[in-house]
Amino acid sequence: MDDARKIIKIDREVCWGCGNCINSCPFNPENSRVPLMWMKHAPILRLVNGACYVVSNACSSLLPNCRACEKACPTGALRILIAPLDTLK
Repeated sequence: MDDARKIIKIDREVCWGCGNCINSCPFNPENSRVPLMWMKHAPILRLVNGACYVVSNACSSLLPNCRACEKACPTGALRILIAPLDTLK
């Protein structure tokens, strides 16, 4: 993962705004699975107008192997992509 970056993508045409991704995210302030000092990066995901939006990709460097939000999405609207760093510059 050193030469790649995790990117959260959401298909807002498919997302129905259930909030499962937000509730499963370790960066959700209600979760206690990550250190409090990381909470400055929260929220990673936010519901806006009935669909989920990515607010921050901080989890890419802090929890690179976490896929909690992707696994929690019942519609498959949320996908985690791995992109080489050189394509993101």
